[in-house]
Amino acid sequence: MAIQIASVTDKQYETIVKHFSEFEPSSTKLIIISNDSELAVLDDSCDLLIYCHPGSSGKILQHITQQTERKVQVFIDRDANFSLATIQNLPGDVGGVSHLSIHLSTNAQLKLIECNVGGKTLTAKTNIVLDDHAHAENVACFMCGSDQTYDIKINVYHKGKDGYSSLVTKGIVSGKAHAKCANLIDVGYEASGTDGYQDNNGLLLNDNVKLQFLPLLEIRNPDVKCSHGAKITHIDETQMFYLQSRGLPKPIAQGIIIEGFFFDKHFSQYAIKGLREELQALVKTKFLG
Repeated sequence: MAIQIASVTDKQYETIVKHFSEFEPSSTKLIIISNDSELAVLDDSCDLLIYCHPGSSGKILQHITQQTERKVQVFIDRDANFSLATIQNLPGDVGGVSHLSIHLSTNAQLKLIECNVGGKTLTAKTNIVLDDHAHAENVACFMCGSDQTYDIKINVYHKGKDGYSSLVTKGIVSGKAHAKCANLIDVGYEASGTDGYQDNNGLLLNDNVKLQFLPLLEIRNPDVKCSHGAKITHIDETQMFYLQSRGLPKPIAQGIIIEGFFFDKHFSQYAIKGLREELQALVKTKFLG
């Protein structure tokens, strides 16, 4: 069995559980990935510990629709390859809190996409730690409208040498929403040969919103290559004119531009079945009525 759901208190998994920090056994499930697994779709009924055996490969899609405080820890053992996609769509009258911690062992690979849509407020923190030769790609997407308030922090810590990380943030903000996203790439003293990249992009649909990006680099080793950038724009009127001149109504033209912003080359790298279609439906519901 490629993906196994187990109890964190089961004695036979003591060695695996030692990879994780504090958690509440009564409300936590252990997910074990071995060999090559098919896509697993999970709900948000409990907190998760996810362990990937050495050399294994697996994909998980998690929907967060009820759990207002989410805690997930992931340990990707050496030479393993893991993809995780999360879609948070909580009810519009509740506040959400998310804690995601991921550790990549030597030569491990990660593809992570986090999509936040729901909740009146959201406080989300993601920590990613890379050992030697680890490779992490992260796309963080959010759609913030009405009077929603989002506070998102993503920290990438390079502990080992010759690691690679890319961190791409894409946010669409409308109504009277307020979103802040602080992203950090931290390169340790022993992390020579690190290649770290972050890119933050925001699209404002009106003038009453607030969007703030805080891209940060902390580098303690001179033998690295790191960069960061941030860009916030409105819908391009030239693009709108072109599409409308071809006979498209304004809402449809705006929808095409929004989807083009959201589903770019970075997103296309995430081959998780059904993910794009689900997010396209959320974009239409959120911004196009």
